[in-house]
Amino acid sequence: MAPSCFKRNKSKPSLVKQNRTALKQRFCYGVGHVFNDLCIQAWFSYLLVYFQKVALISPTGTGYIFIASQITDAVSTPFIGYGCDKTISKFVARKYGNRKFWHFLGTILIAVSWPFIFAPCFACSPDSPEWVAVAYYGVLGSIFSVGWPMVEISHLSLMPIVAKRSKDVMELSAIR
Repeated sequence: MAPSCFKRNKSKPSLVKQNRTALKQRFCYGVGHVFNDLCIQAWFSYLLVYFQKVALISPTGTGYIFIASQITDAVSTPFIGYGCDKTISKFVARKYGNRKFWHFLGTILIAVSWPFIFAPCFACSPDSPEWVAVAYYGVLGSIFSVGWPMVEISHLSLMPIVAKRSKDVMELSAIR
């Protein structure tokens, strides 16, 4: 007779079939990024024309607005990435989770700055110099460029938390 260590184990295999991420969860994850993507597509495609043709800002002034926005994005992104992984407060972390809080905060910044980008310059008068409009839209663009990576980074960092299987991570990435 064979020793007990060589006996065949007739119990269930050790690998348990993992459940798939729920359809509702996948749908909500995909929708959670639509607002962000729509805004950034309009930012890089339409606003160049808008600032020059509607807001009547020179191409140089428009370039200053975009460079201010990109510098703000470059500076804020590492700090936002670091902040998403750190606990802001125990209450927020327990109730909502850090990533959801950053996502919500970024959504608020985008929602507040976005309509004013397409509104007439409130700080400008008909006889004010162009730099006033450039500064006004540059500040709004910078606020947008802090909110956008907040949503982007926090949303992408939710992917491994939401997914129940490694295959679901790829699917969530494709959905967003």
